[in-house]
Amino acid sequence: MLNPPAEDVILHRMPELWPAYWNAELRAETRKSLEEELYRELTTGHVLFGQTVSAKALCGSGDDVVYQLQDGRYAVVHLTWHVEKSSEFPFTLVFSDLDSLGRHTEWD
Repeated sequence: MLNPPAEDVILHRMPELWPAYWNAELRAETRKSLEEELYRELTTGHVLFGQTVSAKALCGSGDDVVYQLQDGRYAVVHLTWHVEKSSEFPFTLVFSDLDSLGRHTEWD
């Protein structure tokens, strides 16, 4: 019996599962760039500091990015494109799963 594909594989092969305002069709170099930018912005005390993340989707504005955390949760981050000094930035919302993220109306 075959194992079903992981949620990550399904989402990348079926970007229509993402809400319309998220673009999950990111090139590898875009993903890497977004991950590097996040790490550049994080300071000690930020909820994502020290976490391993993977960029999954980008909002049309280009500043809001969905990252998947190593434990399977998702974080939406509003990148500032600056090195931050406060752990309050970049603004971040963490969701237990994609359903929770999808029900959030911040991006409608």
